[in-house]
Amino acid sequence: MDPQNFVAKLQQHMAELKPLKSPSNRKQNIFVHKDLKSCSHVFLRIDRVKKALEPPYEGPYTVHKKYDKYFTILIKDKTINISVDRLKPAYLLAVDNQNEQTSVGQKMRFQIGKNFPQCLMNNLLPAVVER
Repeated sequence: MDPQNFVAKLQQHMAELKPLKSPSNRKQNIFVHKDLKSCSHVFLRIDRVKKALEPPYEGPYTVHKKYDKYFTILIKDKTINISVDRLKPAYLLAVDNQNEQTSVGQKMRFQIGKNFPQCLMNNLLPAVVER
C-alpha cells in the first residue's frame, strides 16, 4: 500500500468516527452521615491544599439551622451556609461541672453526650474512674 493511499483511507476513517453517547444528567450520590440529621455540632472539611500535619477537618462548630442540602453553622460569630458533603458530625462529651476539680482519691465522673454513637458506647471504659 502506498503512503498517499494509506493517508487518504486513514483520514476517511477518522472523519467517520463519532463520540460515544454517555449518560449525561447522571446524578452522583454523595455520602451523608446518618447522624448529621440529629447532631448539634459538626466538623468542617478543609477543601484546599493542606500544610504538613494539618488536620483534614476544622471545628467543631455549632449548627444554627439545618436544610436538606446545606447547614447554617456558626464560625467566629458569623453564620455561614455550608454544603452537607463537607460536614461530619461531632460527638461531644457532656461537661459535668460538679467534678471539675479533683484531688488524689476523689472519684471522677464522665458523662457521654447525647449524640455519642451507640456502637462506641459499648466499648468504653466504666463511667467512674478512681485515682
